[in-house]
Amino acid sequence: MAESSENGGPDVAGESGADTDKGVEVFVEARRPVGGGRWVVLADDTVWFEPDEGERRPALIPASTLRNGPTWKRLPSSD
Repeated sequence: MAESSENGGPDVAGESGADTDKGVEVFVEARRPVGGGRWVVLADDTVWFEPDEGERRPALIPASTLRNGPTWKRLPSSD
């Protein structure tokens, strides 16, 4: 399971979107970014938003929307 960072969010490694935990999925906006950043979905479907600038925080978008909506694309994992 991903470790917690100082602000309570998951520790997600690397700019590529890959995480050391196999149960983690990372999504970005599929088209021209509106807000930037990325969404991290943990194995239990908890979602965190990591803005390009600022602190990560709980996301308002559910995991199912990220997985099934055309607005987001999943980044490939490193495993």
